[in-house]
Amino acid sequence: MIQTSGDANQHSLWTSGNGLGAKFTMAAWPYEQNSQQLSQAVIVNPDNAAMCADTVLLIAARRSQPS
Repeated sequence: MIQTSGDANQHSLWTSGNGLGAKFTMAAWPYEQNSQQLSQAVIVNPDNAAMCADTVLLIAARRSQPS
């Protein structure tokens, strides 16, 4: 809804950024625990992190635009 409304004030950069780090961590942990073998969790979490990164970028872009 950020893209259509243009208002990112109701969304938290902190929360989205924290989610981004958590998703990458959750991808790294099973990778390391499984002798550096790919698993579904390793593959899915970077995709989720990419969505979090998109949200962070969109919030930052909308907040930097003049009202």
